Amino acid sequence: MKSRKHFSHRLLLFICPATSAILLASLLFSGYRMYQNLMHATFSNIRSDLQLAAGQVQDSQALTLEALHAVSSAQENGLFGEREGTVRYLQDLASRNPAFSRVYVVYESETDGGTEIFSAGWSRKDGELIQAPPVDLEAGDSYQRVKACYTLAKVKQETLTEPHGEGEAMMVELTYPIIITNTFAGIAGVDRALHVMAGDMARFLQYESEELLLVTRRKNVVVSTGHPEHQTKNCTELPMAEAVNAAIRTNDVFQLHRDPDTGEAYYAMATYLPSCEWFLIIRVAQSEVLTPVIRDLATQAGVSFGFLAVMLIILSLILKVSLRPVLYATQAAEQVSQGDLTVKITSKREDELGCLLRSIQQMTDNLNSVVCQVQRIGLHLASSTVQMFSSTRELETTVTEQAQFTQEVLGKADAIAESAQTLAQLVDEVQGKVSETEQTASSSSVLIDNLGASVQRLQDATGNIAGKLTRINDSANAIEGIVETIDSVSGRTNLLSLNAAIEAEKAGEHGRGFSVVAREIQRLADQTAISATRIRSLIAEMQSAVSSGVMEIEKFTSEVRTGVASATESSRRLACIAGDVQQLAPQFEYTGERMQAQSESARQISAGVRKLMEGASAIQHAVQEFNRVAKSLKEEADTLRREISGFQV
Repeated sequence: MKSRKHFSHRLLLFICPATSAILLASLLFSGYRMYQNLMHATFSNIRSDLQLAAGQVQDSQALTLEALHAVSSAQENGLFGEREGTVRYLQDLASRNPAFSRVYVVYESETDGGTEIFSAGWSRKDGELIQAPPVDLEAGDSYQRVKACYTLAKVKQETLTEPHGEGEAMMVELTYPIIITNTFAGIAGVDRALHVMAGDMARFLQYESEELLLVTRRKNVVVSTGHPEHQTKNCTELPMAEAVNAAIRTNDVFQLHRDPDTGEAYYAMATYLPSCEWFLIIRVAQSEVLTPVIRDLATQAGVSFGFLAVMLIILSLILKVSLRPVLYATQAAEQVSQGDLTVKITSKREDELGCLLRSIQQMTDNLNSVVCQVQRIGLHLASSTVQMFSSTRELETTVTEQAQFTQEVLGKADAIAESAQTLAQLVDEVQGKVSETEQTASSSSVLIDNLGASVQRLQDATGNIAGKLTRINDSANAIEGIVETIDSVSGRTNLLSLNAAIEAEKAGEHGRGFSVVAREIQRLADQTAISATRIRSLIAEMQSAVSSGVMEIEKFTSEVRTGVASATESSRRLACIAGDVQQLAPQFEYTGERMQAQSESARQISAGVRKLMEGASAIQHAVQEFNRVAKSLKEEADTLRREISGFQV
């Protein structure tokens, strides 16, 4: 029962979210389409209000223009100059058009006294018509502008003024020229009160926040149904200036903007009125537009969610009825899972669930047969694994002992191979030392021969040096004789200068210059004597040094002769040693080859024993693995026997 609930819950948790997601997506899509349709319908209604109001403004403009044409035509067709007839005609026109706040005519008539201004008009006050002819209108801008337009262009054209006035007197004027015999005679005009125009336009509004704004090309406000105080003002002076400019730029397109005063969002759209060259702008609060849309969407969402809930309830009931055969199959499967293979399942259904139940019964019967066979095989397998396990244990013991013996043999073979290799290396080293000794003895003999020749040349050079030192000594003796001569000359020169000085003293004043020369000669003679004495001492030192050098060279020559004799004897002995070493070299080479062969044989023995040990180790690992598998097989056989014993067959 627990499994059935778990499955049904999972099925519900799978189907319900999927169904809910599909329905929710459909709901969202239909809601979005509904939102678009509702918004389109709402914008269409607002656009319809704008078009109706625009039609009203243009119809009023056309009616006003038609009335002006009628007044002008009446004047031009015989009513001109008929003042009473003109007054009655204007009264009748004003009474037939309650939208006109004033109808008037102003023209110039020729009299005997000159030009006379005639004005007649009717205005509406508190719903009553009163006669109110305009005063000094001929001097105003509207009159002069119409007159100048016809005078310059000779074209009859209506003129629409900008909104002006205050309070209920705020209005716009539409004027038209009166032409008599191709000459400007005056104007006919109609004034329209702005509050009346606002009332005519406001009757087309459907929303509470909906507002119409009529703006001239100069951005002056003609009509504002929501803010009458803005009328006659320029848009640049109003907080909504930016929204008005945006609506005019994007003509016939809705724009969303915020009111600077309240911060509330508004939809706004403008349309152009070509008959009067004005712009009509409509705006409505976004909240008021969205309120019915959101209300309709909420209603639709409630209906959709109710439908979703009903669908989920129906789906859960269908699943509950459909899962009853699955419950029966689940209970049978639980009994089989608990080891009861005696369960019997019957079903008379011919659908897929009936096939499932019969398949479960067939599976149970097959499983019962298999379990009986497995029980018999398990008993036989358990006895076989016991015998296999005991045999593998004995084989593992034998292989382990063989591996230990092989390990000992391998250790001894490695020791023999290592000793042979070491001895071979020592023989090679001794052979190398013998070769080096032979080469050293040969090189030393050559060096000693070269040393004897060098010593002989050194002896010859020493003799040459001794001869040269003797000649230097002889030259020094000759220089000493010359120095004695210089010393003798210096004494005689000194004596001569003394005699010259005496003679100069005797000569008195005339011998003074000679006295100076005598003193200078005496000074030079003294310096010469000093230099001769110094040269004599240097020569004595040089003779002493030369004598010592000759003695040392003779002593060195004697030692060189002794060294040459010793070198000759050493060369002879080294030659004998080299001969003996050459005789030993072949013997060491033969010994090295034999030791190398012995080392190679020892390595081969070690490699063979190692391979034998690796094979024994592999056999041991295989036996251990086989033993582990046999043990595992025995455990699995025991487990299988225990598991099979839990089935009821």
